[in-house]
Amino acid sequence: MPVFLNSDIFFFAFIILMVGFAVWASRKEYYRDAGRRVFTNPWAIACFSVIVLYAGIAFLDSIHFKPELENENGKEVYGDVQSVFDVMFAKGYSGIERKDGKVVISVEKSYSKPLAKLSLDKEQNKQTGEWARTSLNKPGTHLLGTDKAGSDIFYKLCKGIRTALIVGLVTTMIVIPFAIFFGVMAGYFGGWVDDVIQFIYITLGSIPSILLISAMMIIVHAKFSKAAGMDVYLKDDKIVIYLCAILGLIGWSGLCRLLRAETIKLRELDYVQAAKALGENNFVIIFKHILPNLIHIVLISSILRFSGLVMVEAILAYIKIGVPSTIQSWGRIVDGARSQLARDPVIWWPVTGAFIFMFLLVLSINIFGDVVRDALDPKLRT
Repeated sequence: MPVFLNSDIFFFAFIILMVGFAVWASRKEYYRDAGRRVFTNPWAIACFSVIVLYAGIAFLDSIHFKPELENENGKEVYGDVQSVFDVMFAKGYSGIERKDGKVVISVEKSYSKPLAKLSLDKEQNKQTGEWARTSLNKPGTHLLGTDKAGSDIFYKLCKGIRTALIVGLVTTMIVIPFAIFFGVMAGYFGGWVDDVIQFIYITLGSIPSILLISAMMIIVHAKFSKAAGMDVYLKDDKIVIYLCAILGLIGWSGLCRLLRAETIKLRELDYVQAAKALGENNFVIIFKHILPNLIHIVLISSILRFSGLVMVEAILAYIKIGVPSTIQSWGRIVDGARSQLARDPVIWWPVTGAFIFMFLLVLSINIFGDVVRDALDPKLRT
C-alpha cells in the first residue's frame, strides 16, 4: 500500500520545480551559455555527480509504502512504513536483513569495527571462563561497523541523506518566496514599505536564532505529544516539516537584504526608467525587468545556503531539538557518538562515517555553487 508523507510531497515538488526551471533556462541563451561553462569544468562535473548520487538515494528513500503481510484470517494486514531504498538496500547489502516485512539493522549484539569479523568487546565463555571476542552474525559485511545496539552504521548514514536533503530543500523552498517578495517590494517601492520591511527583518535578526528555534520546537513537540492514535512515522515526519518551516521563517532575512540592495540598483537603470515613463504598471516592470535579473542571485544564494542548512540540522540534532528519534539523521549519529569517544577502546567509526558523508555533500555543493556563480557572473566572461 503506497504511503505519501508530507516530506515526500515537498521533495517531489522541488524536483518538478527544478525540471521546470531547467526547461525555462534552456530557452535563454544566457543560461545555456552558463550551463556550457559549468559542465565543461571537470570539478563541476565531479561534484555534480556526487550531488546526483545523494539525490538518487534520497529519491528512492522518498517512495514509501506499507508491505502487505500474510494473515490467516484473510484480512489485509500491512507492515511498517518502508521505502524502495530499504528494499533495494536489503537485497544488495548483506550488513542488514529483512524479516516479516521489516528491515532489521540491529543484527549484532553490540559494537564492531568496520569490516570486522569479530565483535569489539570480549565475552566470557560460560564453560571455560575465558574472555574472548566472538564471531559476528554477519562477519566482514558491515562497511562502517556497528553501534552499541548492533545497528549497521553505513545503512543509518545512507538513510540520513534523505533527512539532510529534506531539511535543506524544504527550508530553501520556504526562504526563497519570502526573500523575493519582501526584498523586491522594499527595494522597488522604497519609502514606508521599505521601512516596515526593514523593521521586520532587523527585529527578526536581532533575536538569537537558536533560542527562537528551541522555543518553537518545544511548542511543536508539545502539540504532537497530545496527538493520540497518529502513526509514529507520520507524526515524526510532520515534526520535520515544522522544523523546516521554522528554519525558513527565521532564515529569509539575509537573502532579503541582498535582493533589496540589488533591486534598488536595478530600479535606477535606464530601461526601468523608460518603462516607467511609458506608463508601464509597476508589477509588470517587476516581473518583466526586475525578477529576471535577480534569478542568478537567488540561484547562487540558494545553492550556497543549502550546505549551511545541512550543517544546521546536524547541530540541532546534537543539542536534541532537531529531527525525532525515529528518523535517521547524521546529527543524531554524531550526538549518539559523543559518549563513545570517551570509552576504551574508542568508538571512532560513527563520527568518522558521519563526517565523511557530510563533508562530501557540503564540499560538492560549495564547489558546484562557486562554479555556477562564476558562470553566471557577466564580469568573468570573456
